[in-house]
Order: sequence, then structure tokens, then C-alpha cells
Amino acid sequence: AYTVTFASNEGSGTVNSQAGLSGNTATLRENTFTRDGYLPAGWNTASDGTGTAYWTESGNKTYDFSKNLTLYAQWSEVTVSNPPALDYGYTTGNILTVSATAPLDHNTLSYRWYSNTENSTEGASAIENATDSSYTIPTGLSAGTTYYYCVVTASGDGVSTVTGTSSIAAQVVNK
Repeated sequence: AYTVTFASNEGSGTVNSQAGLSGNTATLRENTFTRDGYLPAGWNTASDGTGTAYWTESGNKTYDFSKNLTLYAQWSEVTVSNPPALDYGYTTGNILTVSATAPLDHNTLSYRWYSNTENSTEGASAIENATDSSYTIPTGLSAGTTYYYCVVTASGDGVSTVTGTSSIAAQVVNK
């Protein structure tokens, strides 16, 4: 019997090892590790992604258990465009856009935008009706800085639901 071991590669959580008999092909476990600012993007035999890829858009989800193998979690960063400063009294808001790639077999991405007066996700408030991949900052903000980020959830039939929190974007309104 051979074993596939799953390494988090800067993520957290646990994905149990998977054993199989030589020559018996089986579907590999999905990457359910978590990592702040990222969504899972499959596995690779090299931590830097230069080896053989599994559970990627190429659809390579099986292994024949021909030897012991360590697979490293791969990650797709969730980012938000950083807006330029606005002058007080502006009449059109900047548009923030989140960029995220759904993991294999996760055919639905959903979005939830948050704002905060601090450069942190702690204490942030969900923005009402802000559930698209882009968010238009409202006009009429007072001078100062407001921080925005987006939580992206990827789901699909027969796979685990995973989330990634974007980087934080600072919107400055000049006096």
C-alpha cells in the first residue's frame, strides 16, 4: 500500500492522508485547507507549483498509488483593486473589484463586501446589498479613510464550500 500525504503549504487545517494499493486508481481528496487571502487551487508535487498538478482546471483528480507521494496545497490569491484617493465633495464613487478564481468543480462564487474604519477585518460591518464582484463606493463620504474587503465563497455540487478573504483596500477622501 502507498500513501498520499497532503501538505498545507502555508495554509491551515487538516486534510487526512489517503492510502491505496499499487495500481488502484482513486480520486484524490480535495484541497480543503484554508489560507487568509486565498482560495484553494488544487495540489502539486512541488510546493512552488512547478511539479505535477492535481485537482486543477486540467481535471487531473486521480492517482494510481504507484509510490508514496506528498502533495502541496496550491493557492489562488483573492485581491481587491486599490482605489485612487478622492477629493472631498466628489460626485461619483470609485468602483472596487475583487478578483478570485474558483477551484475545480466549484461552479458558484458568491461575494460579501465589508467596510471598517480600521485597517482590519475585526470589527468590520457587512455592507447591505453588496454581494457582487464589484462594489461602488458611495458618494458623500466624509474626509478620511475607509477600509474595504470582500469575502468570496466558492461552492459546487459534491465539493466542500471554501472561502477566501481579500486583501484590504483603503479608500482615502481628501479634504
